[in-house]
Formats: sequence, C-alpha cells, structure tokens
Amino acid sequence: MLNLDSLYFIAIGLCVVILWRNLKKSPPRPPSPPGAYPLLGHVFQVTKDLWIPFTAWKEKYGPVLYLNILGQPMIVLNTHKAATDLLDRRSAIYSDRPRDIVGGEMLSGSHLMVLSAYNDRWRRIRRAAHDILSASVIAKFQALQRTEATLFLDDMLNAPEKWQEHFDRMTSSCMLTMVYGTAPMRSHDEPEIKAIMEYVKDMTEATAPGKNLTQVIPVLKYVPLWLAPWKRAALEGHERYTALFTKFLREGMNRTAHDGTQTLAGLLGQKVAQASISEKEAAWIGAALMTAGTEAILTALGWILQTLVVYPEVQRAGQQEIDRVVGRDRLPTFDDLPNLHYVRAIVFEDDWYEGYFLEKGSTVIANVWAINRDPDTYGPDAEVFNPGRYLDEKGQLRENDINQCTYGFGRRKCVGRMFANNTLIITSAYMLWALNLTPPKDERGVDIIPDIEAYINVGLIRHVAPFKINVEPRTPDVPSFLAAAKVSIS
Repeated sequence: MLNLDSLYFIAIGLCVVILWRNLKKSPPRPPSPPGAYPLLGHVFQVTKDLWIPFTAWKEKYGPVLYLNILGQPMIVLNTHKAATDLLDRRSAIYSDRPRDIVGGEMLSGSHLMVLSAYNDRWRRIRRAAHDILSASVIAKFQALQRTEATLFLDDMLNAPEKWQEHFDRMTSSCMLTMVYGTAPMRSHDEPEIKAIMEYVKDMTEATAPGKNLTQVIPVLKYVPLWLAPWKRAALEGHERYTALFTKFLREGMNRTAHDGTQTLAGLLGQKVAQASISEKEAAWIGAALMTAGTEAILTALGWILQTLVVYPEVQRAGQQEIDRVVGRDRLPTFDDLPNLHYVRAIVFEDDWYEGYFLEKGSTVIANVWAINRDPDTYGPDAEVFNPGRYLDEKGQLRENDINQCTYGFGRRKCVGRMFANNTLIITSAYMLWALNLTPPKDERGVDIIPDIEAYINVGLIRHVAPFKINVEPRTPDVPSFLAAAKVSIS
C-alpha cells in the first residue's frame, strides 16, 4: 500500500529527475519558443489543437522546433524536407514511438502496430501486414470498392440528410468484407459494426492526449489494481477485445468475400500456419486494419464531400473530366482512374535537423498540417483549395511522394495507404458521375455554406463538422443505372 510518505518521496524524486533533465548540458538544440516554465517546460503552450501553435512558431523559429514537455524533449518537424530527411532517410533511428501505457501496453497488450515499440514483435507484425496488403492483393478488392460506392450513391439519393451514417456504413462494411468476408452491410447498426465502434471508442479515450497521468508518469503502470480502476478497465478490455477479434479472425479464415476473393483473415491464417505470427497477433492485425482503414477513409470522405459543396467550380471541373473520360452510359471503373487526373488531384488536395543536436529519447512529430500548407512547396496560395496545383501544363497529375505524406513517414508509414487511396478516388469518381451536390438555402434564398473551419476532434483525428446538403441525380437515368448495378450485389 502507498502511504503519504511514499507518495511524497516519489513526487520529490520525479521533481529531481525533471530538474536534472532541464539543467543538464547538451549541444545546441533547435530553436525553442519562449515562455517555458521551470520543471514544466512548454506544457501550457501545447494546446488541444497542437498543429496551430506549431505552424505559427514555424514562421518565427524555422522548420525544426524544440519543446520541453515536463522534461521530455519534443522535436517538431514543420516541412516536408525536414520530415523526410529524418523520418525517411534515417528511419532506422526514428522508428520507435513514445510509450502509451494504457492504450498501447494494457488495452492492446502491445499488439497494436501503431502504438507498439519498435521491436521484434513490431517488425513481425508490420511484415505480415505489408505482405497481405500487396498491390496484387489490393487489386482483387476493386469489385468490393465499386459495390460499396454503388450502395453509397443509392443511400445518398434516398436520404441525403444522413450522409454521415452512409459514409459510416460504407467504410465499415468495406473493411469488414475485405478483412473478414462478411456480406455488404446494409445498415450502420449491424452488430459487427457496433462491436468494432465500441472498441474504437475505448481506444480513442485511452490514447487521447492528457487523458491519463501515465502519459507523463509511466511508473503509475505499477500501481495496484485495487487503486487503479483505469488499469483494471484496460486489462479487462484487452481480454474482451482479444476474444472478439479472435472470433472475427477464425470466422473470416473460413470465408471468402462475397465475390469469391480470399479475405485478409484467410491470408493472416496462412501466416499463422507458417508460424510467422501467432494467432493473437493475427487477430490484432485484422482489427488494426479494420479500424484504421475505417477511420482514415471515413474522415477523408467527409472532407471531400464538404469540399465539393463549398467549391462548386471544383465539382463542375471534376464532373466535366468524368463525362469526357467515362461518358454517361456507364459508371466509372478502376480502368478509368489513370485518366482522371483532376479527380485524383481533388483527393490529394483534400489531405488536410540541419546543424542541431536531436537528443536520444526525443519525441519527434511531423506537423502534417504545416507540411500540407507550406508556401515553399505549394506556392503563395497554399491555403486556397486548388486541385490544379497537382497538374502539369498538360493537365496530367504530378506523381510526387509529398502527396502521400498524410499517411506518415519512414517505417511507420500506413501499410494500407494503397487501398485507402483507391477507395477515396473511386468513391469520389462515383459521386461526381452521379450526383449534383449543393448547399441548402435559408428562408431568404441564400445558400447555407458549410463552415470549412468547423471540425470535431476524435482523439487525434479531425472530422468534418456536420452540415446540411442537397443531393440530386445529375441526369434522370442515374437511379436506373444504380438499380441495375445493385442487382448483382448479394
């Protein structure tokens, strides 16, 4: 039992450690904003929306910043060059991540790739996930992506006010079918979706910045269970979700997707049979692919939809390209995508060191918010929505690694980025082919334009705030095209 004397000496010890870390001599660090407090550092200057002060400081202090958070050094990279120089080119020493006691070590049992330390298990899990998400495997799920895009269009025409539910259903169904082989879900209230979303809620709460003291005092991990209900809840959650994900994995290993394609669970089962990974590791890989894919695609689609409503000229330009490349007598296919340069540029535009000593143990953050708005990269109109910046003088899409920086850097880069990009582009192409998206009008007949600055934070993910929209078919025969496409969906 921890008495008051014990707690007192622990507190004194922590203060001594923090003070020592603040006062010890080190080579020159990157520039640092003023206002740091003794012991606490810049903790009060790091607000909920971290990227905003980080970006403001970049203008004054340069692309690489140093912060002190309770004695923990933090390095912020505000340009693509700085991020790639360190996180890509020196990935061997920048592939670990800060400990996450509650979410990473207790709730997931160190089995969740995004939260795990850079060690043998992480490399084993990463290798397995990379193998089952190869280009040849991803190509087999194109029919699934078109199926879900078709169902989404039908939902939008029938109930446009529920567009958030439609995206939720579509992304969850797409990932469930791909990973576990379930039939396309017709409602976002399906039990499987609810179970996965409950896990996402628990993990988001466990990993939210500032949510628990273990993020700054890791030794609290060893507090007895009877003194730490948060610890008991996390450990019980690990057992509960391991059982759930193992059940999903075993069911998925014995299924094929509705069109006969082998599921990712089946491919993970082969890895287990080869002793490359354990069944528990496979179960958590499946869950990670399911949840990360759902959240990433859901978030991006919400912003794309808002963009098409707020910028009608962008919507018209995309529709004109669709009509020129695809025509009006069929829905778009993946074979059309290489020629849909402007449509792909819409998706890319929507993705919202040098001489310094970066001490070992520093937390290094790539500020993607600033990188995606860097005037040195995107020009003086970097804050303006302009898909044309991604096109060359012939109207062809410029293929550039910087377009993909939202998916991360180095060995921590998202393994599912190819599938996510394909889903975003084909869904955007379907929307532009089939729908006219306009803002509603108020009682005076004035357009109610969505607020592009409004958002909802879910953990570290920034979702578009709800907005109203009018949806109409572009031509009278659109519903009949969708009805014919739905006939083949089981």
